[in-house]
Amino acid sequence: MPTAFNPKKIAHDIAKGLVSLNLGTIKNFLSTDIRILFNHLTIVQREIRASHVPQENTLEVSAKNRQLQRIQQALSMILGYAKKCRFRL
Repeated sequence: MPTAFNPKKIAHDIAKGLVSLNLGTIKNFLSTDIRILFNHLTIVQREIRASHVPQENTLEVSAKNRQLQRIQQALSMILGYAKKCRFRL
């Protein structure tokens, strides 16, 4: 990955759906970058879970759930790749 790697920004972009994380994009990262991205994804996941959304506003609730779903998919994809390549997160 280039030197301008900002894991927090990438984690937020994944949550918003601007960046799609798949096997091809994960292969471009170094193992240390994958660990850093994994940690930042968990941080962003906690931030989104902590945000308060009124239950009456269904659009905001569904947007929050979509963000959590995207992050969870990215985390599981990174875990699967790490298991396949046999390195520890």
